[in-house]
Amino acid sequence: VTGALMSLYNEMTRQVKEVDVKLPPGCQFHDDALANLETDAAVRQWASGFKDAYVWLEEMWSDYTPEEIREEFGYQLTVLCFFSNRKIADGLFEEVQNKEVTFESMAENMQRIFPDAMRSFALLGNSIQQVLLQRGQSPQQPSVQGEKVGRNEPCTCGSGKKYKKCCGRVLH
Repeated sequence: VTGALMSLYNEMTRQVKEVDVKLPPGCQFHDDALANLETDAAVRQWASGFKDAYVWLEEMWSDYTPEEIREEFGYQLTVLCFFSNRKIADGLFEEVQNKEVTFESMAENMQRIFPDAMRSFALLGNSIQQVLLQRGQSPQQPSVQGEKVGRNEPCTCGSGKKYKKCCGRVLH
């Protein structure tokens, strides 16, 4: 299992660096855009994992996202999280002021622009990594230590969050 996870991680890292990002094998969109919101839909599961990973590193993303592209960044994030669950999709649909847009047409549009959003997000991630490297920093990563960390203690990765809201969240 560890080998498979590392292989997937290495492939994702390669794709992001080359801005050649794709959904993993076996994770394709259904022709019916609304079917991608079903609990067992592979795209929904991917989008849910993406959303959780983004939330885990949200501070880093927002700290290094230039002000002039935050709106565009938010737009791409919306597209990538749309299929993460029906409640999020419904909430985004309610924000649409155009009465000619149906929920189904919105889902179809999100599906159509999804690959572009993935590429834009990869470009931003590469830019953030370059900024960190130029500053002599490395991207935030969970710290692995032998001693037990209490749930309410500061996280060992240095994020400033409680362990249960940061790296501990990933483990539990």
